[in-house]
Amino acid sequence: MWSVESVVSLIMACGSLLSVVYLAGVKITRLEVKVNTLWTFLMRRALLEGSNKGHLIWESPARVNLDPKIILYFGSMVDELRAFYKTIRHGKLSDLDLCMLIEQQWGARIIKKVCAPLGLQEGSCLLIALAVAREAEDCTVTIP
Repeated sequence: MWSVESVVSLIMACGSLLSVVYLAGVKITRLEVKVNTLWTFLMRRALLEGSNKGHLIWESPARVNLDPKIILYFGSMVDELRAFYKTIRHGKLSDLDLCMLIEQQWGARIIKKVCAPLGLQEGSCLLIALAVAREAEDCTVTIP
C-alpha cells in the first residue's frame, strides 16, 4: 500500500524531472539557433571574401566562378568531394549544411592545401569545395 508521503514524493520527483527535461529542451533549442546564426554569419563572410578575391560572384544566389587552376589545389580531395556529393542526399541538405559536412571531413586538409596557398581565411574555400563537389564550373551557392 502506498503512503501519502511516498505518493507526494513521487509526484514531486516527476514534477522536478519534467521541469529539467523542459528546460534542457529549451536551452538546446536556443543553442542550436545560436550555432546556426554563427555558421550563417561565417558563410556570409566567406561570400564576401570570395567575392573580393574574385572566386565568387556575389549575387542572389551567389555564383562560384571556379577557375580550373583552383581545382588543382584540391588534389585527391576532388574525387573524394565528388563521391561524397553523389552519395549524400544533397537535395535535402542546405548549402550551409553541406559546407559544414565538408568542413568536418576535409576542413584541416582544405586549410593546408587550398586556403593557405590562396590566402583565404574567411571560409570561401568551403564554398569553392562545394562547387568542386558539384562538378560545376559555374555553380550557385545559396546562403540565407
